[in-house]
Amino acid sequence: MVGSSRPERDRRRAAGGRAPASAPGRVTRVALIGFMGAGKSSVGVALAAALEWRFVDLDRVIEAEQGRTVRELFSAAGESGFRVAETTALYRLRGAERTVLAAGGGAPVQPANRAFFRDWTTFYLAAPLTDLRERAGRPGNRPLLDLPGAQLRALYERRAPVYRSLGIRIDTSRRPVSAVVATILERLRRPVP
Repeated sequence: MVGSSRPERDRRRAAGGRAPASAPGRVTRVALIGFMGAGKSSVGVALAAALEWRFVDLDRVIEAEQGRTVRELFSAAGESGFRVAETTALYRLRGAERTVLAAGGGAPVQPANRAFFRDWTTFYLAAPLTDLRERAGRPGNRPLLDLPGAQLRALYERRAPVYRSLGIRIDTSRRPVSAVVATILERLRRPVP
């Protein structure tokens, strides 16, 4: 990184390309980002239980605040209307402590939301698109999963660099939730030079 000192580069390398938001033992909030089907909610519930923190699924917060499902919001307000509701809900959580957040797949991609994820210790749950499609279930459950294959791949390829820039990459491909949680817990304990 141009202009980074050697210790900063080493710290970023040790953290998977991104410096952790807090020193070990001082992390008080974790955000999970990634594409649909990456396991953000499943991993988030298990991680929160292991840490004895609360778990928040951003999509469920939006649904509660708006009184509609994500699919209904997409239908009524379009993706742009949904993104406004998403950003509003996200920033209400900004100062939360002892919280694991599962963000929607598009939340980190919105420029207005990136500062939020930089303020939290953020993990990017990564897997190949074929695995993600299998895990995500039927297209009707997730509005963007209805996209034709080439458009879905293009969306995945546009989002991946943003996820990488904001989060410590954790491979979830063909791994059980318990193994992913163990990896995240180990990364949270890793000393920062």
